[in-house]
Amino acid sequence: MSSQPGCKAQKLHRDDKNHHAKHVKADEYSKGRDMLLGLFVPGCDTTEANGATRIVPGSHLWGDEKPDFGPDGTKGVENAELRVGEAFIMLGSLYHGAGEYSLSNGCRTVHIMFMCSGVHRQEEIPFLSYPIEEVKTYSKLVQDRLGWKQSEPNLGWVDLKSPEFLLEQ
Repeated sequence: MSSQPGCKAQKLHRDDKNHHAKHVKADEYSKGRDMLLGLFVPGCDTTEANGATRIVPGSHLWGDEKPDFGPDGTKGVENAELRVGEAFIMLGSLYHGAGEYSLSNGCRTVHIMFMCSGVHRQEEIPFLSYPIEEVKTYSKLVQDRLGWKQSEPNLGWVDLKSPEFLLEQ
């Protein structure tokens, strides 16, 4: 994930929304509550000025009610400022979002990988079982059923796009 001059702050969100997760308010964390774990590794030092990831500590315990981040959107929000060589591990239920890039030059890169529990992974990966040239001859419906279409809101993408573009190459 890269940010550069002019990038606005990302809306605070939970990444497990992609899996349509339901959240029940809790006073303390219980093992197995989350289906997703994220790892953030900075490619450069991240600061508030270059758009460090904003996090809301404790929000992983909130329910699904719409959160109140205050009139300016900063209530309870902190910056996860990192130096090269450090890492940030986050639960998928934690509210977070990239910060605004307020510098006039440069670029902020953070390498991000999310892992889901095995029970939330698909059983078979059919799109790897068929040669792409063969898949191109299938109907759109069959291509979609084989996984060549993104599941909304954000599952199954390639380069931030639905994978069907690969069939057009």
